[in-house]
Amino acid sequence: MFHLYKRSRLLFAVLMCFTATTLGTAEAGITVPVRAPVVMADTVTAGFVGVAAQGPFDQPVLVKSYSEFEAVFGAPGVKAVDRYLANAVEAFFSNGGPQLYVVRVVDSTPSALLGDALSKTGLAALEMFDDIALIAPPGFSGMTIHNGLISHCQKMERFCLLDPTAIDSVPDVINEREQIETPSGHAGLIFPWVKFVPTGGSSEVSAPPSGLAAGVYARVTMADGVWKAPAGTTAGLIGATRLTYAVTTSDI
Repeated sequence: MFHLYKRSRLLFAVLMCFTATTLGTAEAGITVPVRAPVVMADTVTAGFVGVAAQGPFDQPVLVKSYSEFEAVFGAPGVKAVDRYLANAVEAFFSNGGPQLYVVRVVDSTPSALLGDALSKTGLAALEMFDDIALIAPPGFSGMTIHNGLISHCQKMERFCLLDPTAIDSVPDVINEREQIETPSGHAGLIFPWVKFVPTGGSSEVSAPPSGLAAGVYARVTMADGVWKAPAGTTAGLIGATRLTYAVTTSDI
């Protein structure tokens, strides 16, 4: 997986690549002078916002397994937009994430996802929790959503995992990254999307990478501490069968 972080105007890239049976990580060989990233108390607890088949609207629910999520919010929907959240939650727990706050919203519009600070809806509903370090609205992108997430994370001292609009084009995702302003380092744009077979399914689906990445962050933090970067052989991707685009070092 190809992480594009913006630190001032510099690019920091990490390439996650395949082995025969697992997905692992390898640094892409680019060295640039960067400012130290934002350091949070931990990167174990995440908060996801999205569309689900059932469950309360705009009320954060703490779940500690994918089965707990399904019991409250139901199974993935048939349409892609209706399964992004469920797929990301499954990937989070499959990759070692221990607990997750989930907020179901009424639709996938930016206003519903970002919510209202006064009424505490959408993303704003997660402001009342101090233990959340990672934020994502799996599968949803665009500059309005990205900028809203970054503003939230700057306010709350969190880190947001941004899914790109482009799922299989390096030039497009680099262009998207260039439009993201996060001088304080509160966001990472993660590319590409991943393929996996969800629980109860028989075929691959394309899933946003933010859920899987959040699980890896949590797993590495619990195993090696907050100072260990989520990269290297200990940060393999569990459950993913392949990437939607085979990134090479020549792409960077």
